[in-house]
Amino acid sequence: AEPQTPEQFKTQQIGASADPVCCITAHQHQLLVARSSGVIHGFGLPGLNQDGQYLLRCRPQRLALNCDGSRLAVIDFNGVFSFMDMTAAGTGKMKGEHLAYERKDVWDLCWAADNPELLAIMEKG
Repeated sequence: AEPQTPEQFKTQQIGASADPVCCITAHQHQLLVARSSGVIHGFGLPGLNQDGQYLLRCRPQRLALNCDGSRLAVIDFNGVFSFMDMTAAGTGKMKGEHLAYERKDVWDLCWAADNPELLAIMEKG
């Protein structure tokens, strides 16, 4: 195959993905890319080598890792807040465990920069 010119590259049509990226988050040593199906791809930083996959029970809208990367906070498209334990073994090739705790009508969240257990969430009403 011949190399493409910049003009050919710009006009190349790329089809839409059946499972598009819906949100991302990063931590000091990890980048997480979530897809609409609930699959999260983890990449190690700074090299961007894929270091695992995680599975959520929802379509995430917002993700946030705590300061030590052990917990992931998730807000889905319905405003339901939940946690994922990133250190759990998981099943098969999937890592982590999506915990059963849920809270409805959450629209934003913020982890503490110095305490991995401290989280503030904003709810409607």
